[in-house]
Amino acid sequence: MSIRKKWKDPTIGECILDNLPMLIMWVLGAIIFSYFGWLASLTYLMYCLFSILWFIRFICTYCLNSRLGRCASVGKIAAALFVSNPPRLFRRQFAWNIAILFPVWFVPAIVAIYILLIDFSYAMLVLLVTFSIISFVILPMASKKSTCDDCTMKNVCPWSKFHKDGARKHITVSSSRVAASSDE
Repeated sequence: MSIRKKWKDPTIGECILDNLPMLIMWVLGAIIFSYFGWLASLTYLMYCLFSILWFIRFICTYCLNSRLGRCASVGKIAAALFVSNPPRLFRRQFAWNIAILFPVWFVPAIVAIYILLIDFSYAMLVLLVTFSIISFVILPMASKKSTCDDCTMKNVCPWSKFHKDGARKHITVSSSRVAASSDE
């Protein structure tokens, strides 16, 4: 089956909606860091921007969906800014580079817990709970539904092991003559 038949080009609205949970997570993380001043918030936001650009450059450019412009997430940016790389290396690139995003998720939660221990406030508790729900529940569910469920790369994606339907099989995309193997 051709990818072009299975995928439809995402609209601008779908791209915004797909990235909204991530942007909300960034804003909530910056608010948590504001306890230490605006410079701490700005530093966190700059790291968010740096890490997503790293993700786009070193992961998305190896994704077949980005190459075809079928990703409603940051893959559209990857296709516009960077040269595509061989999708057969996607699994390796993903495994080597995904950790760049972990501080965006975990550091604000750890900082919020620290703040609660030294200077408890209900406002910070609400921020921590909201940040955690957005980051660890809504964002992964939204990503799986909008990006992962119909992804042509999910069978070679290391992240797919976290999804119930993530199989470890070889896939071949004949419409673009690109083979992605889970052996890499």
